Amino acid sequence: MAVAMLIGLWIWDEVTYDRSFTNHQQLAQIMTTTVGDDGKMSTDPRVCQAHCDELRRKYGSDFKNISMSRWNGSATYSR
Repeated sequence: MAVAMLIGLWIWDEVTYDRSFTNHQQLAQIMTTTVGDDGKMSTDPRVCQAHCDELRRKYGSDFKNISMSRWNGSATYSR
């Protein structure tokens, strides 16, 4: 019973995590997939700062705000 409840709570969290934001249907998250020296692929939510300018240039009409974190994740950069 406890396992079923935990799985249910996890699924609920996954499908409702961004509903607290206004216009939550328009949120997007950019992720980067890299290949390490050992040949393993990994996907990470942190991306280079340069992506902000690229997103603004190519998709400026689609993004009102772009918020990015630094590589160490300690601060937020917003344009």
